[in-house]
Amino acid sequence: MLLPRIASALLALIILTSSQGSAQVRLKVLGWNVEARGSSSSAIAELLKKFEGFDIVGLCEVRPGDFGRFRSAVAWGEGANNQDPSFRYIPGSTGGEVFRLLIVYDTRRLRLIGDPQELHHINADDRGHRSPLVARFKLEDTGDEFLFMVNHLARRDKDLRREQGTKLRDWARDQDLPVIAVGDYNFDYSIDNGKGNKSMRNMLRGNAWVWIRPEELHQTQLASNYYNVLDFVFIANRPTHWKLASKILHHGFPFADTDETSDHRPVQCRILIGEHH
Repeated sequence: MLLPRIASALLALIILTSSQGSAQVRLKVLGWNVEARGSSSSAIAELLKKFEGFDIVGLCEVRPGDFGRFRSAVAWGEGANNQDPSFRYIPGSTGGEVFRLLIVYDTRRLRLIGDPQELHHINADDRGHRSPLVARFKLEDTGDEFLFMVNHLARRDKDLRREQGTKLRDWARDQDLPVIAVGDYNFDYSIDNGKGNKSMRNMLRGNAWVWIRPEELHQTQLASNYYNVLDFVFIANRPTHWKLASKILHHGFPFADTDETSDHRPVQCRILIGEHH
């Protein structure tokens, strides 16, 4: 009598574990400043090929001539051997001929809803800064809809960057959908003292945005004179049935800037989406 009871209990545990696992759907995103002016496009493409499991990728500092190459590299990394037409890209139009933004996504899992947008009002100037690139998606597995945003805020113009942080906060407050935002924000978040600059404080004031803070912090930009985080994943309007965790990818990347690879490290975010009650 004991063995049947044990077998029954084990079967119940397996069914419960299986049902719990199947109730969550994973969405995996990546943000990376590929430093078009200081890296090799072919080297960046080879690195993108090594990434696996990503559904949507947001890149900064991309040359227009590399849009297709990087799309193919992301597709290759998903085991498609550069032959998978399901990956498409959405290019930004601002940033001149070097500093463009780019979104690459998997149409098998994500349906683009409407036309992508560029938030030109965030910049309030025409000096070559990047307007945030935003696209609305529906996750086919669950029906969840969300906005995906790529940002690259001003580096040298701190007054503009502070204004950008404030306008991004105001924009997020007006959104009804969840917003996942990746990119290079130039917030100079010090790993040593746990403080960012005023632009970061402006954006995060009022909790319209929440930083998906990695458990382990590393430099995301390989400058020798400071020990800061410049690249982030933020969430606005976070659904209660979403669990998010981010990670700065440093293994396999050089500890000093080179002419071949970017001086920034990628940041990934894994989103586990449960049943919506």
